[in-house]
Amino acid sequence: MKIILVLLAFFLGIPVAYSQAENQIELLIDGLLEGNEEELKLMIEGFNELLDNPIIFKDISREKLSVIPFLSATQTEALVICKDTAIEVPSWPEIFSLLEVSQQQRDILPNLILLSDSIRQYQKYRPPIRVNLMLSYWQNIEKAKGYGNTVDEPAFVGPSYGSRMRCQILSRDFSIKTISESDPGEYDFRKPDHISTGFAVHPKRQPFRLFFGDYQLTLGQGLGIGTRPGFRSWKTDPHFQLRRSQGLSLHGGADENRFLRGGAIMVQSKSLAGRFFFSAKNLDATIRENDNNMGFISGVYSSGLHRSTNEMLKKGSVYEEIAGMEIDYAGRRLELGALFMMINLSEEFQIPEQGDGKQISNDYRKEASRYSIWFRRSLGKGMLVGELAGSSTGGSAFSTTFSSFFNKGLAYLVSFERIESSFFSHYTLAGASLIKSEGKQMGRMNILYQPRRSWGAQVEFQLNSTMNPVLEKTDVIDYHLKARLYQKFELWQGETWMQASQNKFMASLRLKGSHPSETFNWQGEIGMSSNSFLNVFDSPGTYLSLRGKYMSRNESLRIQAGLSLFTRNNGTGVFYIYEPDVLYGMSLPALSGSGSRTFFLLQYNFLKSFRVELKLSRLDYDDRNEIGTGNDRILTNHRTSFKVQLVYRRR
Repeated sequence: MKIILVLLAFFLGIPVAYSQAENQIELLIDGLLEGNEEELKLMIEGFNELLDNPIIFKDISREKLSVIPFLSATQTEALVICKDTAIEVPSWPEIFSLLEVSQQQRDILPNLILLSDSIRQYQKYRPPIRVNLMLSYWQNIEKAKGYGNTVDEPAFVGPSYGSRMRCQILSRDFSIKTISESDPGEYDFRKPDHISTGFAVHPKRQPFRLFFGDYQLTLGQGLGIGTRPGFRSWKTDPHFQLRRSQGLSLHGGADENRFLRGGAIMVQSKSLAGRFFFSAKNLDATIRENDNNMGFISGVYSSGLHRSTNEMLKKGSVYEEIAGMEIDYAGRRLELGALFMMINLSEEFQIPEQGDGKQISNDYRKEASRYSIWFRRSLGKGMLVGELAGSSTGGSAFSTTFSSFFNKGLAYLVSFERIESSFFSHYTLAGASLIKSEGKQMGRMNILYQPRRSWGAQVEFQLNSTMNPVLEKTDVIDYHLKARLYQKFELWQGETWMQASQNKFMASLRLKGSHPSETFNWQGEIGMSSNSFLNVFDSPGTYLSLRGKYMSRNESLRIQAGLSLFTRNNGTGVFYIYEPDVLYGMSLPALSGSGSRTFFLLQYNFLKSFRVELKLSRLDYDDRNEIGTGNDRILTNHRTSFKVQLVYRRR
């Protein structure tokens, strides 16, 4: 996986090295392969947007800093207090000593926050209105069964290529985001399958912000409302776990489900803020019949694919209305918030029974309400956060986390979360479907030891218990242990996972190395993984991944290439091996069986504002003659893909 960064910020009047910032952000996200694909995409998009629109130190606020995902609530509060009390703008060494950040964060933050010496340079260089425009095209060379041939009728309604247009207009007082997209198999660019547009008004030095169109809203710990993926399940250090919620932001992305469509307003004073929001849109959902032959929602169809007749029947099958309000208070050491919202649907949904959840009830309804309260309490070098949420369906959810930040190089985090099966979880980060949550409780402990800036170690232990209303065994326990050793980059990572009640076990090990330089660098990784089920162990699977990058001295041309070899003798389990991609893209192929994967990525900047990007990739299997199943089946042992993207940026 790779994040393509654009040089827009200056650190103390000196241009920041493009390649250095790029490598450090890639290393920061590296190793988070357990995260949801949409979460990773949004993190990449967020970093790119921050580099397009960095935060000026004198304009720092809690709301603006919330978009930096690795800043914890303690660090955010420290920056706000520093801005409010400092007579002169401090230097970065002074800020770093105040925040006690890691070495990777030291390399990244100057690209995202501008100090006084760099503001003048940046303002001369930045026009009052900036425009980002991207046109993308991608396709698999080998066509899947669903596109038809001379014998079979095609199952998919559109061509075998995908296309996307993304436009972003930024100024000091307003922002516009829009996207038009058709995935392979859907109607082509002349009739886009997904269109999203949002408009935000944020006048400088005014205590309000207005949003129209498509927007996202995540508050507290995301149990009350969390339309933006929240990175809550990521195995990483406490800075990520305790970051502030991102509040209101424009959507304008390729995710076709997790957003609100309507209007919202945020009004704030020095310590109080209020958000009022309304949304009305159609949802993709699966409708089934109950015992009384009445239709009900069995779940949200979240893939965003509308290629076949069956997939198109799910598109916009449910109409949804949402209205709510939220009030929060932010002091120097304490933050409190409260939320109430109503959700009305055009179809009924089923409410699971409470308790052990072994059976599904026959209770149906079309509306639900949800409420939550949350807090954040700063405790010197520690932080305590928590949220309690409830719904009119009778279920509740609770989450609390305590973390102590670096004290003589040691930081640790302890958290607990419980979600009942009957909790109405639509638009939350509870990790459940639209209506019926499986229910879960989870405990986690994370220890990070960093005695020096250049190296450290991390150990995590996690205990999960899933209360599934449709399984006979309603108590599925997972034990998760993960350890990392790194020296500026990650050297070693080991991981074990066990599901005790079903006799499942997994163990893995990764070794990594890299050699950066001004124009060329390489990275290598070797890994091993073994799984067992019912006490039967498979033979260990292994992989080797190598990739290199060349960049011209004027940074106008970059070429990257890579090779991955993998094998699993019994064909079970997968390896996640990330690789660089085009701007705002994310490539995280899941590789199983035995074979190889190669890629080539070229990026060329020309005429100051334009960039052309080309990516070719090929996947070859040694243990099969076809790839995929059903209409996605390809009748060869290889798959070749290419992407072409044109980017225009008026900076």
